Amino acid sequence: MILFFRVAEAPCSENDLSVIKTRIITPMISAGRTGDIQQLIESQTKDGSWPDVNYADENGGNWATSKHVSHLFSLAQGYRSKNSTCYGDDKCRNAISLGLDFWFKNDFINSNWWWNQIGIPGRMARTLLLFDDNLTAEQRAKGIDILKRTKIRHRIRDYTKGRHADTS
Repeated sequence: MILFFRVAEAPCSENDLSVIKTRIITPMISAGRTGDIQQLIESQTKDGSWPDVNYADENGGNWATSKHVSHLFSLAQGYRSKNSTCYGDDKCRNAISLGLDFWFKNDFINSNWWWNQIGIPGRMARTLLLFDDNLTAEQRAKGIDILKRTKIRHRIRDYTKGRHADTS
């Protein structure tokens, strides 16, 4: 027996979407780090990069350049977390915006498909969700372009016949 899943196409209200967004964001905020956020803001260069990130790294395994998006996520967590000293802080907001612009301008791509289709889009999605209300139209559009790179194909295995069903 092969199982097929269909996404419900029922209309959603703005309230429904708000509840879903809150349920996704709340655990990200509560798990946020607050210790290194001020250091990230202070060490960021005028172009939006960080001196501790190797932007020329070509390693397909542990890609050092991805640390930039990790920095953005940490900043976004701090910006949204009421427990953070950077909660709602203008310097933090500006650092995130500048860092996003730097990433979008350079559009870093790794030789390993995983970073391009899973790693960076996943980290970027979380950052964009946390920073959504502060994104410019251009940042939102470029962020969505990165998210569109995700090429995960969901497969369900039919264990009785040894076949797969592609649900993408």
